Amino acid sequence: MVSWGPPLRGLRIFFVSARRERQMGQVRETIGRLIGPEACFRTCGVPKRRFMAEMVDTYLDVWIDDAQESVVETRTRSRVRVKLRPRPVPPL
Repeated sequence: MVSWGPPLRGLRIFFVSARRERQMGQVRETIGRLIGPEACFRTCGVPKRRFMAEMVDTYLDVWIDDAQESVVETRTRSRVRVKLRPRPVPPL
């Protein structure tokens, strides 16, 4: 198990990906070992900020992303219709 040192108080880390569920296995096996698999979310192409707000009821303050536009819009800028089930967020 890799450690990043002592946890910071009040800080929660999430991994939010535009991937589909079938692509999340490796993410949960790698990054999930560091932050917990329950903190790894897939949006199936839905903009990440909207997904976390509507489906997880979580508003994130800081985003680190190599494709920053995926945080606020879809690749085609069209409305993506995906049936998603809200998932509870783990407590601090």
